[in-house]
Amino acid sequence: MRRILAGLLCLMALLSSPAATIAHADTIGVKSAELLPEDEDYVLNAQFDLAFNPTLEEALQKVQALRWNPAKLRAHAEQFSEDVFIARFRSVLMTALEQKKLGRLGADDAA
Repeated sequence: MRRILAGLLCLMALLSSPAATIAHADTIGVKSAELLPEDEDYVLNAQFDLAFNPTLEEALQKVQALRWNPAKLRAHAEQFSEDVFIARFRSVLMTALEQKKLGRLGADDAA
């Protein structure tokens, strides 16, 4: 609970600091905000009044109009899955251990 309150106080201080008012293009207004109890923690639920600039709005509309191939997206995303990461990490680690056994690991550094 103390961490949440400290985090909220830091956020409020950051948003009200002079630096926050100097370095911005548009203002994002807060429509509503509430702290909700959930299990043994709290969740911040906030609604913002956000308006995109016309260029960003146009870009988002163009992206939405594209036809996405779900199979290609899924295949691409799979390259970054946890299982793929673990397999690649193990492969690199095993190669490094093998190189160390052969006395090759760090040999370039000694020269």
